[in-house]
Amino acid sequence: MDDYLYGGRETALVKKEKVNHGDSIIVSEKTKARIIEAAEKCVLLGNANPTNQDIRKICRASFSHISPVMREWRSLKKSETDSPPIPESIERMGKTTIDVIWDAAIKAANDR
Repeated sequence: MDDYLYGGRETALVKKEKVNHGDSIIVSEKTKARIIEAAEKCVLLGNANPTNQDIRKICRASFSHISPVMREWRSLKKSETDSPPIPESIERMGKTTIDVIWDAAIKAANDR
């Protein structure tokens, strides 16, 4: 039970999350979801690298909650963009496959 703390209004028990500086912080799943949703909203609106302040303006969470969640989110986003580029030959095969599927869909729609 030492790994859990009472989380107040939003949740009964939440797991402690260790942050880099060794302190424990309570971040409920509900709050974490709101923070991530705010970050994704920023990206959709053209802000690819939202600051903690940007997130706070949208979801009204505290910086002590925003910081560890955004650190994790940024790390995940970075690992997604670190993948090697798609080789041209595979891109061509993918486009050809999509074209075949699209042509079949158009034909099926016209045959109705």
